Amino acid sequence: LSRVLGPESRANYGWDDGDNAADYEIPILIVAILYHRSLGRRSPLASYMHVLESTPVDSMPFMWDKRRLRTEAGEGVRKAVRDVRADIRDMYDAVIKVLVRDYPDVFGRKSDNATNSNAAEDNWIYSHKSFQWAFAM
Repeated sequence: LSRVLGPESRANYGWDDGDNAADYEIPILIVAILYHRSLGRRSPLASYMHVLESTPVDSMPFMWDKRRLRTEAGEGVRKAVRDVRADIRDMYDAVIKVLVRDYPDVFGRKSDNATNSNAAEDNWIYSHKSFQWAFAM
């Protein structure tokens, strides 16, 4: 992971460029969380990952489905959720797409026999859904 997200790689991608460097700290941390989650018990952070995985996210409106947002949140919360989701999507696109392209052996989707592409996406550790979960952590 340090080879992929270390200082040299960050410099190559412009992820350490002055004022913009802070923009990449959160998505890089998210990638690290997902990477350690993918390692399971082999991760040196396995105990910590277990705590994160057992943390409820139902108190975070940006994790709610459309129905729950519509019925339980006011317009101000719904707008904030749209903004947070857009920020998460931007972070995801800026970092994960680059890593998948350049390091498919680490970050690419693993081939599986799932016939449902949504199921395959949900099972991919670096999916947008997983990225959103890690952002919540």
